[in-house]
Amino acid sequence: CIEDIQLSAIKCHVGNDIIDFVSTYVKPRFNININFWNSQLSSLSSNFIITGDFNAHHIMWGREYSNHFGRQTLD
Repeated sequence: CIEDIQLSAIKCHVGNDIIDFVSTYVKPRFNININFWNSQLSSLSSNFIITGDFNAHHIMWGREYSNHFGRQTLD
């Protein structure tokens, strides 16, 4: 459901380059599949930075447990 994720993006021109900056918030327990990310990334320039609160948890990042999105993100 689109209410479970928020994306904000800006496009910056730096010299001859374009850099997209994306801020993301994913509600807890929302499962984003790889097709969603592929569709979002395809609209960005070749230079991009994605930041945010993904509510992704994984033991590799010092958490006591891993969730589905944490495992997807790590893969």
